[in-house]
Amino acid sequence: MLLSQYFASLKDRLENIEEVLLHTSEEQKIELYREVLAFRQLSDQVVEDWLQFEEKLAMVQRMFEMESEPEEETNCSPQPKENEVLLPRHLSFQFLQGKGYFELSMYDEAVKSFSHIIRQEPDMELARLYLAFGFLMSRRLEMAFRQFQLLAETTSYPIFASVAYNEMGVISVLEGRPDQGLVWFKEALERYPRLTEARFNEILTLFSQKQYEDVAEKAEALFAECDDDLELNLLYAYASAQLGNLEDAHISLQRCETLCDSVHSLFPVAVCYEKLGFYREAYHLYFAMLPELKSDPAVWHGLGWTLWKSEQDEKALFYLKRALTLNPTQADYACSYAWVLLGLNEVEKAQKVFQRIVENHQHPLSYSGLSHVSLLQGLHKEAETFAVKMVNHEDQVIQGLGHFHMGRICFDQQDYDGALSHFTTSHQLANLKESQLYSGLVHFMNQENEKAMEKWEPLLSVPVHF
Repeated sequence: MLLSQYFASLKDRLENIEEVLLHTSEEQKIELYREVLAFRQLSDQVVEDWLQFEEKLAMVQRMFEMESEPEEETNCSPQPKENEVLLPRHLSFQFLQGKGYFELSMYDEAVKSFSHIIRQEPDMELARLYLAFGFLMSRRLEMAFRQFQLLAETTSYPIFASVAYNEMGVISVLEGRPDQGLVWFKEALERYPRLTEARFNEILTLFSQKQYEDVAEKAEALFAECDDDLELNLLYAYASAQLGNLEDAHISLQRCETLCDSVHSLFPVAVCYEKLGFYREAYHLYFAMLPELKSDPAVWHGLGWTLWKSEQDEKALFYLKRALTLNPTQADYACSYAWVLLGLNEVEKAQKVFQRIVENHQHPLSYSGLSHVSLLQGLHKEAETFAVKMVNHEDQVIQGLGHFHMGRICFDQQDYDGALSHFTTSHQLANLKESQLYSGLVHFMNQENEKAMEKWEPLLSVPVHF
């Protein structure tokens, strides 16, 4: 349709503006902003015109329906079904209007329309469902939860109850109560086992709780119905890797590649490859994205980081410089650049970069670099100062990294008991392979060869790179 093509062209223009925004001058940004404001004015006008059209359409449609209705009721007139609510004309229009608002993402207006219907027809379950979703989409979680709960407790339709319990679970997770969320997801599936969304939300919540065995088991069961879901395959791959099933993880990620329909959808697959240690595969995906995403610094950083992890420091430096050129304020990119400098034995340059990151961003990973540099220089107190900053950080992974550095300091001072304690804590908090490696080394130094091999054997299954 011409209208669809018109809106598609407007969307393409907005995407073009989004792509060039980071690399334009202030004058050009002003011009682009004016264009965006013009689009906003156009959007508001389209919405207003659409609502007027919808009102007229509903009225004309009703005229046809009234013409076709018999003037007098007969015995053969259709009777309302059980639990069916027949809306008066003015409420029918109100429902269509509310539905239109909802489809246009005008959730506050949709809430007003459906609230009006519910006040007059409290038994209309579909209107209550729309009302609950309207509250949810406008971030009024408490009101949304009440409406979903009321619907779940009163509806006679299993699918409505299941949807309501599922959304109660979503709200519970959003409010930081994942255990309660899992209870509601289970209730949703008991009411209507085929609600795929509830099954997926349950898996996602279990994943956030690091219950990887349950994630893998439930994902395998869900694959029977939807094995073409990219995010589900990514979750399964990561959970499998955490359980030590790297072959299953690799197969799942290969399946993910076949499910990607654009270079943009390749990005999370590349990131997952990278996180799980499949650096060669990650590199190839990042490289495949480069022609279309050459202005995206994250792609350049991914290339540089995977090359560095594969011990190709000089090549990595080129890509990381490009990432920093495109986004010079990104602390993560600067940290990666500094680590590569360390790999090239440019210790002083790396130290200066880490110090600038601390001054400008207070980025926790810069403390990791400075602790490492201080240890190389034999400055144990300075190294410990930076490590303690990480240990006291609110993020669990950063805490684990801090304990890893504390372990290295103790190891360098031949305090093997202290080192083992820190490496063990580090592995528990952040699952760092390096912590497990050093734990084995501590046992080896204590002539506990069997214990050393127990630590090292799981690392032998780490994928081979390049």
